[in-house]
Formats: sequence, structure tokens, C-alpha cells
Amino acid sequence: MNNLEDISEDKLNTGQKHGLELMKKGKNIFLTGQGGVGKSYLLKVFVKWCIQNNKLYGITSTTGVSALLIGGTTVHSFTGILLGMEDKITLLERVRSRDKPFKRWLYTQVLIIDEISMMSSELLEKLDYIGKKIRKSTKPFGGIQLIFSGDFGQNPPVRSDYCFKSSVWDLLIDTTIYLTENMRQADPTFQTVLNEVRLGEPSSKTIKILQSRIGAQIKSPEGIIPTKLYSHRASVAKINHDSLMNIVTPENQLRCYNANDNVRRKDGNIVNAKYKEQYLSRIDKIFQAVKKLELCIGAQVMLIFNLDLKGGLVNGSRGAVIDFKNELPVVRFMNGIETPINKASWSMNLSGDVVVFRKQIPLILGYAITIHKAQGSTLDCAIIDLGTTIFTYGQSYTALSRVKSLEALSIVTFDSGKLVASPYVIEFYRKIEQNNIFDKVQENNIGKEETLTTYSRKKMCPICCDEEINSIYIPCGHIYSCLACSYNIDKCPVCRQDIIMRNKCYLTQNDIYS
Repeated sequence: MNNLEDISEDKLNTGQKHGLELMKKGKNIFLTGQGGVGKSYLLKVFVKWCIQNNKLYGITSTTGVSALLIGGTTVHSFTGILLGMEDKITLLERVRSRDKPFKRWLYTQVLIIDEISMMSSELLEKLDYIGKKIRKSTKPFGGIQLIFSGDFGQNPPVRSDYCFKSSVWDLLIDTTIYLTENMRQADPTFQTVLNEVRLGEPSSKTIKILQSRIGAQIKSPEGIIPTKLYSHRASVAKINHDSLMNIVTPENQLRCYNANDNVRRKDGNIVNAKYKEQYLSRIDKIFQAVKKLELCIGAQVMLIFNLDLKGGLVNGSRGAVIDFKNELPVVRFMNGIETPINKASWSMNLSGDVVVFRKQIPLILGYAITIHKAQGSTLDCAIIDLGTTIFTYGQSYTALSRVKSLEALSIVTFDSGKLVASPYVIEFYRKIEQNNIFDKVQENNIGKEETLTTYSRKKMCPICCDEEINSIYIPCGHIYSCLACSYNIDKCPVCRQDIIMRNKCYLTQNDIYS
């Protein structure tokens, strides 16, 4: 993982520190929370700790673009399963026949998988099977410590079930860390909007707020146009091409920058020419940097590389080309910084010991970008289509959560019916929230009165997730039974006290709902 020098545990908030301590203890963690709560930063802190403590770790993600953002590789490449479409027995034999992936499975102590929401339930089960067989252990993934990170409220897996629906999910995860402190969007009003949209429950107030941003004019420095977010690649490609061509004149010609691509083995040996072409053909799907970049003065661009963290020039920074010096584009960014942009390099490990490289100007046209490509980025400003082009759960939330504030957001078309979340995701997070209440009681040993107040705010059964239930509190105050589904237990999971006299409430109504 890149840029660990400035990473410090001192910068973590309470929730992040709690998660880090559990990671250090070897727990299998699902790290979640909406975009901007610091999941990636916590992963960096943990990776730094792994390095300092000589832990053999793998840092991966479910897609090439997201893997680059965290300085890792795809989980498919790291585990040696390639596309992973075959049955689990075939994949196991493939891994066993390849030295590097086989050794990774044997010796890796910690495996980090980012953007876990994009992983299918089938793939999760295949990886668990391979880990157990290779490491000859019945423990999850053969005993490798697992750190899954992601937000199921964002883009779902393609044509597959969510991996949390897998029969192995609960066996793999010891603890869920649900981060809630938003560090990307400081405006509490916007935070509320995002929280409601994320789980598909926008209030009338949230809908009115979003409607107020239809056609809104975004204040931006002279010459910089907000990026448009669309769900379809064809729309994005057309907007970028047409917008660039509209400003090309005989006096303002295009400058072309071709990427330098390469593929080689880690040991220095030459890759067979037949396979080299196959690897090179995959580069465009892996790297966000384009094969051929065309620019002219006035072109709207987006930075796709963390150029200067302290100066605020990071992945997603918006700007416009204002000049060319020494054959390099000079960009004025929204924060006022003007700087020439030199070529940057990206690399990713593929198929064991094969590494592909791309060297290119770290810019793409910024007139438009797909919602999928924007996932993981923070945009200075954006124009978003929330109408008929939204075609799946989580897309509206993913798009909205890319910007820092409502003032940086303009909406082209708006359909409140597109602010939807998967009912499976809604139920999944409700149960997590309910379990977090139990964790809080158990870890902090808070008193009965505070416990009941916490419960009463939820008013939700952990089994049927009915929010309108008639809750009956038991004497110890740690749990309630649900009259909607007759959920009950014999002993409190916290104090182990026998539960008796279920039909009586030992507190007044004011005590419970204050």
C-alpha cells in the first residue's frame, strides 16, 4: 500500500481505534460504513502495523481500478484463480499447479479484500474451500486472518448474490466494525441525505433537498466545468469525445500522449510472446489511465493519481488544461494550483510472477465518468443523472457520495424511485446495527437505564426487523422479546440471567421511551 509515511494511529477516531485493536488481535473483521468514514485509512494503518510486526499480508480488491487505489492487486490474481469461473475443484488444482499462488496460500498470515461488496457469494465459497484444502485446516480460509472492507450499500456484484448471503459468511467473520463518523462530507444535512439514500429510505425532506439541486449552478474556478456522472459507459464516452472536439480549432490543436505498456516476470525472464499479447490486452481493463490521451487547451481533466497529498492534488481532483510546457500539459486545479503534469507509472501483479506496467500522463477527460469508475474517488464537484439511466441498487448512493457537499452537486434528472437499496442489504445492516447494540452493552457494561434507552431508539426486532413491534423488556434490561414474531430466549446473552415473567414490564413507559 502506497504513502504509509504519514499514516499514524494517532489520527484514528474511536471507532477506527477499536477496529485496529481487534485486527491486531487476529480477529476476522468485516469493516464497513458509508463512503468517507475512513475505511481505507484504517486499512493503511493496519498494513503499516503488519509491516512493522513482520506479518505476511496480501492487500487485494475485487476490481483492478479499486486495487490500484489501495496499492494492491486483484484478489483473482493474488489467489491464482484468474477469472475464477470454474468449479472449486478445478480452481484448487489450478492453484496447486502454480508455484507462486500456492506459496501465497500457504504462507500468507493476513488477507485484506477491499470492495468486498463486489464479490459474489460463489467466489467467496470457492476461496474458502481452496484455503482450507491447501492449508489442510478446517478454519475459515485455512486459518488466514481475514479483513474484508466495503459498503454493500454501493454498487452490487454483477449478476450474482451478495457474498453476505453465502452460507460461509457468518463462519468467516468474527466481528463487524461499522464506522459511522463521516470525514468526507462535513455538512450534517448532506450526511443525513446520504444515510437515508444509502439504505433506500429517503424522507420527504431528503427528496426535497435533492430536488432543490436539479439544474443547480455549481460555483467553480474560471474554466473548470463540473464532472458528469452517468451509469452507462457509452454515454460517458460520447460526452467526453464530443465535448473535447467542440473546443478544438486550427489554433487549438490536439496533443496526443501514448501510454508505454510493458509486461515482464519478476525474475527478469522474458514472457512468451504469445502470452505477452494476452497480458497487454488486459491492461485497459486494469488501469484507469488510458492507452491514448488527447488534450488541448481548455480540456476538462481529472487527476487519477495521488500527486501531492499535502497540496490537495489527489485522485479525483478536477482541473482544466491551461497551457503546454516542454510537451507537458499544465493544469489549473480547483484549489488554484497550476502545475505541469508528468507521466506516472502503474503496475499490477498478474498470474503469479507476471507484472504488467503502464506509464502515462495521470489524467483522464473529466467531462464525464461512469458511476462505477468513480467508486472510491472523491470528486470536487459533479453533475449527476439520477433518472432513468440508474439501473441497479446502490448506484444513486454511490454517485451522490462521491461529492463533498450539496453545494458541489447538481442533478440533471431526478426520479425519487431510483433512490433504492436492495432489501437484502437493508436487512443485513439492520441486523448489524442491532448486534452493535449488544456489543456496546457487553464491552462497556453500561447500566440498565442507558441500555434501555439505546434499545428503545431502535424499536427493532433482531429477527424480523419489524420497527413497529411491541417491545417487552426483561428484568436485566439487556434484551426484549418481540410480539410480532414471538422472538425470545431463555437466558440473557450478556448477564446469563434466566428470563422469566415475559408478559410483564418492569419499567414505566416513560422509562422505556424517554
